[in-house]
Amino acid sequence: MGLECACSQILHIVIGLQSQASSKLEYHGPIHYTYPAWSESVGWLITSTSMCMIPLWMIITICRQPGNLRQKLLLSITPEAEHHKILETGETPSFDWKHWLHV
Repeated sequence: MGLECACSQILHIVIGLQSQASSKLEYHGPIHYTYPAWSESVGWLITSTSMCMIPLWMIITICRQPGNLRQKLLLSITPEAEHHKILETGETPSFDWKHWLHV
């Protein structure tokens, strides 16, 4: 289920970016103006720096956690107060139904 969700999100982003990148940016005010290609490139560069930081920071956070991949993922999504449970006992309170019903 997680893979389908991730693929769906990535597909939506690609389609959205493609539709934005393929059309010319124009201003329809009192004076009709078409922006030059270099200004659109600068705008996309500024936009992409913000958009790329979220997945980049997610990868950095997961890589910095101790343990195997499963523990790294769990430690990345749980509060620091519960990290000792995961590292010592291997329990995953955030994957239990009781945890989510309580929240």
